[in-house]
Amino acid sequence: GNGKAVLGEIPGLFFLMVSLLALINLEKTQFREWRGYVFVGLTAGLCAVTKPFFLLFLGALGITLLIKWRSISLNWSGVAAGIVALLVPVVVWVFLQFGNDTSLSHILSDYANPYSVDLATQVLENTKRLVTETTPLYTLLLIVVWSVSLLIRKKKDISSAEIAGYVFSILAILSYLRLEGWYRYLFPATTIALVFFPAALQNIYTYVSTRLTQLTQLSWLPLAVILALSLGQFYESTVTSYVAQSYTSTRTRDVAQAFSVIDPNKTLYFYNTPELIIFSPSKNYYQYLSPLPKVIIGEDSLSSLKSGVVDMVFVHSDVFEQNSSLFESYKLSETIDRYILLQRK
Repeated sequence: GNGKAVLGEIPGLFFLMVSLLALINLEKTQFREWRGYVFVGLTAGLCAVTKPFFLLFLGALGITLLIKWRSISLNWSGVAAGIVALLVPVVVWVFLQFGNDTSLSHILSDYANPYSVDLATQVLENTKRLVTETTPLYTLLLIVVWSVSLLIRKKKDISSAEIAGYVFSILAILSYLRLEGWYRYLFPATTIALVFFPAALQNIYTYVSTRLTQLTQLSWLPLAVILALSLGQFYESTVTSYVAQSYTSTRTRDVAQAFSVIDPNKTLYFYNTPELIIFSPSKNYYQYLSPLPKVIIGEDSLSSLKSGVVDMVFVHSDVFEQNSSLFESYKLSETIDRYILLQRK
């Protein structure tokens, strides 16, 4: 929209990383310090309620506990305090997010298949993406390197935080398989894997170099790989990425200028352009929004659009071309960046 929106994955990843750091500190106390449990629980709860996707992190923590069960000695009063701390944001989230008319079964079914797609077909398509598209393949390669490192080390020097991060990344990839193939669903797994990638790569190099002594002369190789990846990512972010296209954009300025001359008494209609509403000079507007094919908001307002009741309409230029019959009561007034402003005939 205007500026770059912060995806829910960003705050979710922030709380996840803080929770992993808290878990590292708790493990350093031999799982005795009750405050450590509280901090892990609170940050894990905040992570989980940021976006339904991050409920997977609670599952990752549970699986980590099962894996580490025999090798750690839990402070049960600390565990109880941690659970209470975790439930605080969860209870607040449930209270704010769901109404009395929403059943648990409906919530679970919506989370299981939020886009109402054929799951078998979707899983097959996304599985192909893992080996045919660069971003999923990149994520898969990071996970493979991490997995090899874990196998080499077995249970030696593997922290609870690393296990939790690894399990979460695997669950995230599995979750991605059932969703629309947008890369933002892979982004958390990619990011967590990147955090552990340098150490994983170094572990593999050390293991192999003890068997192939020729590699001992190439101790700089892991660093070179990481540097190459960093430089490649820097180039992609600054030159060829989708975000890079916005660095010199004047969209916000142009849109703000167009709205500055609109009469507040005019009735406006925002057709699938919710990002423009913040520029509206008044609350005298209608809105139609369809973020997904089966999710429609404001459908009842279409009658006002078709009958020509509203004075001005804002719509994406490509949407206007595809649905020109819907706007027969209006004429083209102005093109503003990627938007078209229509006025009543």
